[in-house]
Amino acid sequence: MKEKYALLDTDFISKTHLIRKDEENKLIDRITEMPGYRFYCHEQIKTELQRHNIAECLANRS
Repeated sequence: MKEKYALLDTDFISKTHLIRKDEENKLIDRITEMPGYRFYCHEQIKTELQRHNIAECLANRS
């Protein structure tokens, strides 16, 4: 399978982090678990995620 790349923007991350079944089932987690994809975000997004106490940034998540 050819690896695919996706650049996640602030608005997408924010909205998919809010959509959840419960605290353990966030949509963003389901998306970033998709096989065959590598996800990246801008350096500023990493800073914002850390500022809001989101433990793990999505950058370079495969």
